[in-house]
Amino acid sequence: MKRKQSNNPMETFILKLIRNRYKSGSIELSLETDRLKEQIPGLRPVNVKYVRIVIDNINSSVSRKLVSRNPLTFAVEVRLKGLLLETSEQMSFGRPESVHAIEAEINRVLENQAHKLLQKLTRMNSDPIGFGEIYRKEVYRSHLTRETWRELYPESKFKVSIKSKIVRTGEVD
Repeated sequence: MKRKQSNNPMETFILKLIRNRYKSGSIELSLETDRLKEQIPGLRPVNVKYVRIVIDNINSSVSRKLVSRNPLTFAVEVRLKGLLLETSEQMSFGRPESVHAIEAEINRVLENQAHKLLQKLTRMNSDPIGFGEIYRKEVYRSHLTRETWRELYPESKFKVSIKSKIVRTGEVD
């Protein structure tokens, strides 16, 4: 019996990001204000917990591979480029450190969301990304059956690395 589960927009975005190249689109993220205040000198004191940003014209590439059979571990590496279209708070992006701080926080948020999604998928024993096919390709003579994969997959671990690059900030000098 197949189970139906709905995904929120963030889970759908992460699934597309991990499954294959993302060619265009946008996403709104909430970044922790306290983490940004330490690194962005132009961020005015605000009394909000999160700074919302919108990243547009997203392009990505992904690499997925088996790194260990015992324990079963996969590496997922995503490279993401996009335009920082808007922010909910006023920031100055004149210094490269400001852009790097935003990129680092984007990486942290997306990696966290990716781990949550992958844990959810393994709990559901659902493999829409195709880690079973990766296992079958990389393990010589695995003779992997659907039943064997259903036993192995829930124990899978994942190392997720997301490297974002803001190509433009949308600011006009």
